[in-house]
Amino acid sequence: MKKYFLVLAMLPSLLGIAFAQKIKQERINVQYTQLPGAPLDPSFTTYTVRIRGGSYHLESMRTTPAALEKFFTMDGFKKIPGGGHFTIDVNIGFLRIESDKMESTSTKVKQKDGTEKTVTTYYKTIQWSLPISWRLYDYEGKVVFDTYWVGRDKLQTYNTPSSNTTGEASRYWADNYNRITNDLASNHINSNLREMGQHIRQSFDFQKIVRATDELEVLREKDEEYAEYNQAFETVKVAFAQMTPDQPVDKLRETVKPAVEFWLKAKDKYDPTDKKQKGLIHACLFNTASVFYWLDDLESAERYANQANDLDWKEGRSKRLLREIEGTRKLFAANKVTTRHIFRDLENAIPPAKAIELAEKAEEEAANSAVFNGHL
Repeated sequence: MKKYFLVLAMLPSLLGIAFAQKIKQERINVQYTQLPGAPLDPSFTTYTVRIRGGSYHLESMRTTPAALEKFFTMDGFKKIPGGGHFTIDVNIGFLRIESDKMESTSTKVKQKDGTEKTVTTYYKTIQWSLPISWRLYDYEGKVVFDTYWVGRDKLQTYNTPSSNTTGEASRYWADNYNRITNDLASNHINSNLREMGQHIRQSFDFQKIVRATDELEVLREKDEEYAEYNQAFETVKVAFAQMTPDQPVDKLRETVKPAVEFWLKAKDKYDPTDKKQKGLIHACLFNTASVFYWLDDLESAERYANQANDLDWKEGRSKRLLREIEGTRKLFAANKVTTRHIFRDLENAIPPAKAIELAEKAEEEAANSAVFNGHL
């Protein structure tokens, strides 16, 4: 979620106080549910994770398939051992050495007598692969996707340390083969499963975002109208501090109403033909639009963001906000909701009465029974 700055601008006094008062930034907390980009059936509340294959590598990593399921933790669904509304099925292959090539690097080193000496060092370039495939299917056996996250064709490269001779380079690779390949496999599996879990959450999960912050800009205490503007800031800050990802924000809209009314009244006192005052009008409109955005009133947010954008004043911020509003509107439509503050009762989630478990794919079974050195 992109961060937007809410600027609490200062009203001019009847005595014509200059519009150049300094402001400071103050943080507020925001919480919401990040809606899935490709939502599953809305009736789904439970899921199952299966990690298969890669037994040699998992043993060397001193871990188990069950332990790797942590990468697929979801906020919006209840994880159960089997028979969930949908299953995330991950197949880990085996590391295979695709090529083993001796390389050399030559550099010129200046000697004490002023002459140059060519020094050649040697190292091995190892290309390897370790496929990981996955699929997601529902309890009726309907496959949502079935693909390789990383295939045999995605080669990885490892270079041994430089050695003085080809023999030393070869011995290093031979002597450290198990350690190196175990480390490569461990890092590969962990990093890819982590990315796969992130992809799952972005696509299908209702993620609880509880540590997001935004910033309001308030007048410094030395300014004459500090009290009024600080009150508006505190009004929003207190309201947003009560925000949670799974509770409606209707009451919060009422709480922030005095601050919103303050901004909208303030903007009407400025002269849009004056450059500095136009900036203050933009600030009030952008403030209002941003607060409505966080409280899921997209129509009001868009209306005031458009008004701010029409002022032709630092329009980049209002344009970004408009894009964010449009993106959230699409998520609302895809999920058939009108809010990002959604309660999902996982404690009482009930799995389907009967769930189909798809068999492990034949090609993965063959891969998992292959010799570790990769002669598949």
